[in-house]
Amino acid sequence: MKKNLLMITMLLVTMRTDVCAGAFDDFKKSCDAGDAVACSNIGILYDRGQGAEQDYTKAMQFYKKSCDMGYAGGCYNVGIMYEQGEGIKPNYTKSAQFYTKACDGKYVKGCSNLGLMYAKGLGVKRSYSKAKKLWSKACADGHATACDNYDILTNK
Repeated sequence: MKKNLLMITMLLVTMRTDVCAGAFDDFKKSCDAGDAVACSNIGILYDRGQGAEQDYTKAMQFYKKSCDMGYAGGCYNVGIMYEQGEGIKPNYTKSAQFYTKACDGKYVKGCSNLGLMYAKGLGVKRSYSKAKKLWSKACADGHATACDNYDILTNK
């Protein structure tokens, strides 16, 4: 089931609104049944206004629910919303906290973004050594941007 939900998530970007509305109903049922990935997918639909009217507050609620249920991708999405200030005031400290949860949950984008926050000193004390360590971890798991950032920092 989770594999199917992840595949559906990847297709959301290119789907028509009527198809997304059907996906919303499926995700809602799965989320209500305790599927953390489905809860995050509902957040994505609200975030993008696909299958549901765009609503950053509801997106955040579903991302947080997903994170609380243990899905690192949901934690990453909360971090993005805090960092970018989507529907809320930007809060780099909270963003870093949620990126940490995502990274600890082996969500490599969380490690990469947290590395950037350490490199820039956003919400955390600037630390190039921590940034390098996080980018190395994300790079080892195949995140190309983290590899580039690691190389730049190493050759500085």
